[in-house]
Formats: sequence, structure tokens, C-alpha cells
Amino acid sequence: MKRIVMLGIVLTILLIFEGISANFALAQSADVTPPEFPVKLIFIHHSTGENWLADGYGNLGRRLAVNNYFVSDTNYGWGPNGIGDRTDIINWREWFRSNKTPRYLEALFNESEQHSAYTRLPDDPGGENQIVMFKSCFPNSALAGSPNDPPDSTEDFTVGHAKFVYNDLLEYFHTRPDKLFIVITAPPLQDSTYADNARAFNNWLVYDWLNENHYTLGNVAVFDFYNVLTHPRNHHGVRKGQIVHTNNGVNTLYYDSDGDDHPNARGSRKATREFVPLLNLYYHRFLASQSMRAAAPVRDDDRDDDNVPDRIELQEGLNPDVKDNDVFNNPRLFVMQQYRDFRKREGNPDEVASGTSRLLEGDMTHAGVVESHLSQLGVMSGEKTVTLLYLSLLQRAPEASELDDWVGLLDSNASVVGLINSFLQSPEYYQRFLP
Repeated sequence: MKRIVMLGIVLTILLIFEGISANFALAQSADVTPPEFPVKLIFIHHSTGENWLADGYGNLGRRLAVNNYFVSDTNYGWGPNGIGDRTDIINWREWFRSNKTPRYLEALFNESEQHSAYTRLPDDPGGENQIVMFKSCFPNSALAGSPNDPPDSTEDFTVGHAKFVYNDLLEYFHTRPDKLFIVITAPPLQDSTYADNARAFNNWLVYDWLNENHYTLGNVAVFDFYNVLTHPRNHHGVRKGQIVHTNNGVNTLYYDSDGDDHPNARGSRKATREFVPLLNLYYHRFLASQSMRAAAPVRDDDRDDDNVPDRIELQEGLNPDVKDNDVFNNPRLFVMQQYRDFRKREGNPDEVASGTSRLLEGDMTHAGVVESHLSQLGVMSGEKTVTLLYLSLLQRAPEASELDDWVGLLDSNASVVGLINSFLQSPEYYQRFLP
């Protein structure tokens, strides 16, 4: 069978995983293999996360390295305004939904250092962090209110406000389909006072959060660290090709540290065993959603068929009835178009301004802009690179002969930048935007 047909079949099969449902019985076998190429991951945490990462304690850092993740992390004192100090549930809106968000996340996406001790891959693969893991610590399991409280905007440590915060985070996550965001639930307490509330909230995150918000992008996932630490028979992981989330009725910390609420080494290692295969599955599901979005055209009114939505043309002073998207001579229009083509969204003002400035100042070429989008989507094989360029730049799948020719050139050490330039200079690309 032709390779392009096979690729389509594979992507369709992978996309099935995007529909993982509550109680998680998957009919299909889950792909838990490590990524083919190193993937950059950043983990926002404090002491419990530090223990989880540490060699000889939770061993998470080492296991992530074995599975081809290049791990960096934040801890107390990290980042602009010391934002690393603030990781309670009530603080996540400052990270992801405040006027400081662009500054914080620019630092986060570009962080490549360790702020805890753990083994990791020796070589930084370059580019931004593609996966963002974030976790609040065990005091956040003392949520007041009632288990079934609805979202509440009143800032407090309550079930209702925690739901409000996580619902609001989706507004940002939706703007970044190029990043995979993984919520690590707060670990449990030994004190049972608020244990039922903690259980209810974390079950809501696992089962209801994304469904209630009709969120289907495939770039958000949850690992129930809380559940895994409540009992040896409580699990959240992958078993025999299926995702399982099992709870045997215990809602307090089982793996305490001699009376301290920090999870002990045994519990942390259990979490590592369950989480890493699940992370691999989440990452493959994320890649499938990326590929399928690249194959789908941007759906918006575009009367003149110049690949700029009419509403954007009016904002930019273009004529929605005339094919005038001159990406060849207008750096701003070129930068904006790459977000549509590769991310299937409009670039935010900071992204567009930064890209335009780099083009105007000569810090980056047009092909370099395209290559930067490819790199942020993750390192991929020659076949996937060529297919994505066709789907994104020419808005069609390659013929089998075209795929063979371009992959052959890449296999012969042709540069990706040279390949991109060939696409950008082709008549077929020109005709997308101008008459």
C-alpha cells in the first residue's frame, strides 16, 4: 500500500485515543512506546515533585530520560517575580490567565535547566518545551465546601473555586494546541477532614472536566497522582493495552513519610511506574491531534480565497473581496499565515510582533520561520516532515511519488531549510495567496 495511505490509516487509528472516556476501558490497544525523538518537558513543582523526580526516591527523572524526554523543572524561587514560589490551585490563573502570562510562559517554554537533582538526557534537543506538567502540593487537598459544589469564582480553597480555576485554564490551553498540558493532581493528606472533597474534585478532573467544557483539542490530560497514593490497589495507568482508573474507597494518604504528608519513596515509585506509560500514550494522542489539525483547513469565511479569514482582513486593512494576502512582501502577513497553516489558529499579538521583528531585522529568514514551527511541533521523521509541509503549505496531501522524492532527498542529507525554500518558491504556494 502506498505510504501516504498508510500514514492516513495510522493517524486515524491514533485519533481514536482522543475519545478516551470515563472509567477508561479502551477497546483499542494503547500506544505506550516512548517518543521516537527526544521531547522537551518542563515540570512545575515543589518538594513533593522534587522527591518524585529524584534518583533513589521516586526515580521519575531517570525513567523519563529512559523514555526519551528531556526534562527541566521549576521550583521555589524560579522565574519572573518568583512565580515558581506560587503553585497552589489559586495561583494557576496568575501563571496562565493574567497580564503577566506572556512573560511567565516565555520563560517557562524556554527553560532548559534543572532546579532539582535527578538524572536526565545529556543533550538538549533544542527548541521550546513541548510538554508542560504542573502540580500543586498536598495542602491543596484540603478543599472546603461540598463534593458536588459547582464552579465558584470566589477565590478560596474550596471545591467550587478549584473547578472555576481549571475551567478558566482551558481558555489559555485552547490558544496553544502546539503544547501538551498535563495536570498532576495534588497528593492526598493523612487527615480525613476534607478527604471526600479531594476525592470528588480529582474524580471531576479525570472524568468530567474536559467533557463538561466540550474540550476536544487533545492537548490537555490528567494524571491522578492523588488516587495512586491513596492505596496499593488504587491505580491510574495503562494495563494490558487499556487505560485504567480504579479506586477501592480509600481517600487518604497511604504512603506517608513516618507521619509526614510528603509521599514516601515507595508511593512515589508506584506513581512513576503508572505515570510514564500513560504519559507516552498521552503524547502519541497529542501528536495524532496535531497531525489531524494540520490536515484540516481553517474553517472561516474567506470570500476571496486568499487564506485570510474575512474578519482578519478587515482588522488588517485588507479587502475581503480581493485576493491580496501578499505574504511574499509583507513580513507581518507571512508570520500570521504560518500560525494558520501550522497551528490552525491565529497567532497572538506577542507572537506575531516577535516573528515580524525577527524577519525585518534579518535575524530569521522566511524558511527559518517555517522551520521554527516544525521544531515546536516536535522532531519527526522525514516522511512526517514532508507530509506536514504539504498539508500546511500547499493544503493537500503529497502524491506517493512526491513523498518518495522529497524523503529521498532528506535521507541524502538535504537540509530541511532547503526543502522549505522549495515549497515557498513554488507556483503552487504563490497561487494560494495572490491571483
